[in-house]
Amino acid sequence: MTQPRVAILSKRSAGSGNLSTADRIGQYLRGSGHCVVAVDACGAVCAPVTAPVVPPYSIGADGGGTVTPPGGAGSPIDRLGWTPACIIGLHAHHAGQWLAKGAVPYVLIFGGTDVYAPEYRVEPCLSIIVSAVRNAAAVVAFTEHMRDTAAAVFGVAAEKVHVVPQAICPVPPDTTFSLQNLDVWPQGVSLPENVFILPAGLRPVKDVLFLAAVFDQWHHEDPSVALLILGDEFDAVYASRVRAAISGSSAVRWSPALPQPALFQAFSECSGVVNSSVSEGQCGALLEAMFYGCPILARRNFGNCAMLEHDVNALLFDTPDEFLTQARQLCARPELRGRLVAAARHTVNTVHSPEAEAPRYCAIVKNVMCTPK
Repeated sequence: MTQPRVAILSKRSAGSGNLSTADRIGQYLRGSGHCVVAVDACGAVCAPVTAPVVPPYSIGADGGGTVTPPGGAGSPIDRLGWTPACIIGLHAHHAGQWLAKGAVPYVLIFGGTDVYAPEYRVEPCLSIIVSAVRNAAAVVAFTEHMRDTAAAVFGVAAEKVHVVPQAICPVPPDTTFSLQNLDVWPQGVSLPENVFILPAGLRPVKDVLFLAAVFDQWHHEDPSVALLILGDEFDAVYASRVRAAISGSSAVRWSPALPQPALFQAFSECSGVVNSSVSEGQCGALLEAMFYGCPILARRNFGNCAMLEHDVNALLFDTPDEFLTQARQLCARPELRGRLVAAARHTVNTVHSPEAEAPRYCAIVKNVMCTPK
């Protein structure tokens, strides 16, 4: 029996949430008997997803590498050289611009920027997203707030939207890695006692400089604290601004994104993981930190507030001064850290596990392929 073919269309920048989400969903579908190919929204066609699904938290990456796209001009899907039975598009704007006029039924997954970024609510982005949503066979949002906001802004029918919380598939930490070995600390200086990690690609929505001044202030009072930004450059202009802003800072450091096993080991060495984004859909890096037992300090936005509850499984803040107060408490109160970590791990295991996410996507795809467009 021929396996049904599914294409997953997304940007595939290394270290991005798009990449991990696309590969995770691909593995679910491969495990349920589909032939899955990952397609880069920027044009490359990636090798088929072939690795088996290994429960519960070690789902493998896709086959890796790329193959030369058949054909010439046209959308990334056109370059496949064959017609999939279903397409999954990550981000209503990035993927939707290629999907809305096609004949293949597709599932559209909203990203946080699709729903919350102001530039996507005006032309030309607005028309692209509205058209992509209107023509989608099904739409996925990570939270109820994303669903309701998308309905109000883009006119998507509520019955078309499936709310599926993000899952994570952690891999074993690289125990040979140490933050001390990163080339960001002054030579001969030991790793600061209280390092806070901010895992985020350098682009404006992540607002990684939001806490820079307050960390400089705190470090001046207590040299044992530091903020380490870990993330690749996704916006060259913004990245240049970040590097310039922290060039004279003793408290704030930046390093490119770490491989996941090294990042997960880094979580065990830090005092907390920080998110300072202006907006989020559902942050995978925070979920990973929660799984690995690292306390979370997150800026209040719709995505963060949907999965985090202040003083229950995380500490939430609106201002740098509020962050400083909470971070000081976290460092001074081991019982607070322990309580937050236990509740956060429970949240991940009960709401954000692959066992909860996988059957939802498999059912959505099955229904789409069985329903005429």
